[in-house]
Amino acid sequence: MTHTYHINGMTCNGCKASVEKHLKEVDGVNSVTVDLESAQAEITMQYHISTERFREALPEKYKISETAVKQEQNVFASTEDSTEA
Repeated sequence: MTHTYHINGMTCNGCKASVEKHLKEVDGVNSVTVDLESAQAEITMQYHISTERFREALPEKYKISETAVKQEQNVFASTEDSTEA
């Protein structure tokens, strides 16, 4: 399973590398990809790992939080019945 998290406190590629390193060390994590520009981490794990566990793994400088899932809307879709009488 893969989840996306928001990371606060990263300012450079060194920060990015540090966050990746610490998150990869958490038991059950398969892979971590951190995007410095969007301040997001995509974490693939073997089983669900709590956000609190990730908080404990990171240095205090960094704050991790769950990213809200954005649902895209199709602006061309109509919810009204377009059947003509």
